[in-house]
Amino acid sequence: MLRHLKIENYALINKLNIDLQSGMTVITGETGAGKSILLDALGLLTGKRADTSVLQNASKKCIVEAQFDTEGDWFTAFFSNNDLDNQTSSIIRREISSTGTSRAFVNDTPVNLQQLKEIGAQLVDIHSQHQTLTLSDAIFKYKFIDTLAENIDLQIDYRKDFKLYKNLQNQLSTLLENEQQAKKDKDYYDFLLNEILEIKLKEGETETLEAEQKLLSNSQNILQILSNASIHLGGNEENIISKINKLKLEMNSISSLNKNFEAFNDRLQSLYVELKDLCAEIESEQEEINNDPTRLQFVEERLSAIFRLFKKHSVSSDAELLKIANDFDDKLLSISNYDGQIEKLKSEIEKIEKKLISRAIELTKKRNSISPIISKHIKQNLAQLGMPDALFIVDIQSSKTLTEYGSDDINFLFTANKGSEAKELSKVASGGEMSRLMLCIKAMLVEKTSLPTIIFDEIDTGVSGDIALKMGNIMFAMAEKMQLLTITHLAQIAAKGQHHLHVIKEVVDDKTNSNILEISDEKRIQEIAKMLSSANPTKAAVENAKELLDLKN
Repeated sequence: MLRHLKIENYALINKLNIDLQSGMTVITGETGAGKSILLDALGLLTGKRADTSVLQNASKKCIVEAQFDTEGDWFTAFFSNNDLDNQTSSIIRREISSTGTSRAFVNDTPVNLQQLKEIGAQLVDIHSQHQTLTLSDAIFKYKFIDTLAENIDLQIDYRKDFKLYKNLQNQLSTLLENEQQAKKDKDYYDFLLNEILEIKLKEGETETLEAEQKLLSNSQNILQILSNASIHLGGNEENIISKINKLKLEMNSISSLNKNFEAFNDRLQSLYVELKDLCAEIESEQEEINNDPTRLQFVEERLSAIFRLFKKHSVSSDAELLKIANDFDDKLLSISNYDGQIEKLKSEIEKIEKKLISRAIELTKKRNSISPIISKHIKQNLAQLGMPDALFIVDIQSSKTLTEYGSDDINFLFTANKGSEAKELSKVASGGEMSRLMLCIKAMLVEKTSLPTIIFDEIDTGVSGDIALKMGNIMFAMAEKMQLLTITHLAQIAAKGQHHLHVIKEVVDDKTNSNILEISDEKRIQEIAKMLSSANPTKAAVENAKELLDLKN
């Protein structure tokens, strides 16, 4: 239930604080006084779009704040799931800055727009002047029928499975597209992979081949240098090793005469041994050097083949090229696995589809069961509202196509005239007929829902006289089960309210403002009398107003 409403700097409202009561509250005022502004501001607390155009003073922020009763299991779960303080009375606030940014709070804790919409939907149902158009909206039809058919839990389970069903179908569609593309790519991947595999590349081979190429390319020069070194070291009579050996023998003859001579002798001995080893290694290396033009040609051709693949695949090493080959191999393997993945997905889809069909059948059964009861109930209420020959039919046509709401196409058929064929509601109902229909539907929903507050914005459009009085009776009955606020221009409905709010437009400091006052007793009689006649009500209008107020209970 809505306990208190505070509005600052919104449209024609500078500052407004108003307490609200249980039961039926009527809101009246001249056209343009700002009655609907109240509902628009309250709509911000249910997540409606906001912008700076609503700011009365563009340099200040707008604040809309309301206190609601929030006791019950749903609110306890909501507060827990969203890390909010669990309170039985909560303050919902929306702020719009001069820059256009919007912030929302629940009990002074910031919440996002989705959270605001979620809690707002459980607190208040605002019926705007144009909401009768929702009678033609498919989602509204499903929600209305399923609420009365007590299908809500079943519908939640169905939609959960349907969401999974659509996700699996999308996955299958993507997989089939990928399979088609993969099959086109298979031959290409096979060619690329085989091209790499054919050269039988081993990691590190390129580096080894490049080193060998350098040796083979310079083999003649290398052999010449090594040959000269071998000859000079030990290959002729005047070679270095022989001369070192002669020096070593001479130094040995005097080594016993002085320690330094002995050291010289040892060093010459070491040098002699080192040079002999060096000479032997050079000779051995000469034998290893391969001056083979055929081998050089092979190495260069293989390197050329490897480098061509490097360039083709934009890599620079054996390891990278081998990884490319592994990737192609993986792609080819995944292509071969598509059939298994597709069959698995099809099996999952078939399984959940059977589940959905079963639940859709149950939804249809319960909808068909409640639809004649709905038609009968609305026909009776419309008869009370001056439409004795009206016919309202919930037309349910089963379909083989599964949708988010089952496998039914639901239409509302209507005729206001006896003997006329019922046709699609939006094509045959007038504005006044739509208003009466919507009131009947809302009255039925009250019986099945626990929504604490409903607000009507001129739902009495297009009616008058005795019909208005009867609409007031229906709203009064609804208010016994919930808090009901209604904006009206009709005295018959205004008189039914247990509480009466009057919206006025006044000029303060050369600025037009809307204000709202709670009126009772004589002031209320005068206001209803004005609604019956004019700004200066006649004595008869005053008496009529008193009579209407006496009839309210």
